[in-house]
Amino acid sequence: MNRLDGRVALVTGAASGIGKATARRLAEEGAAVLLTDVNEAGVAVAAALRETGARAEFARHDVTSESDWEAACARAAELFGGLDKLVEHNTGPKVPPTPPSSSVPDDRHSAFDEDSPAGSPS
Repeated sequence: MNRLDGRVALVTGAASGIGKATARRLAEEGAAVLLTDVNEAGVAVAAALRETGARAEFARHDVTSESDWEAACARAAELFGGLDKLVEHNTGPKVPPTPPSSSVPDDRHSAFDEDSPAGSPS
């Protein structure tokens, strides 16, 4: 059993660089991963992960857009049944480290990473 079996992660900036490497590692550890980015190259990254047997999908996501956050969180719930971990990698403007409160059930706000202090992104 992998450390993250049964967990769901959303990784921003996952089309390249550190975000891509993070998404790959989470998938290797057993997490279902929703890779997000404004760069559509993330489609190929998710496809490559699925070829290894990982549960991975891509969604276009501008981290500066609240409606994109809501859509990404809803997509994670639709595809994988929820969201356990959020990993944000972006080179753009600073944005809040968690998605808008309207898109995360009340009992999940501090549960993105139960091994980190409450409210810390993983």
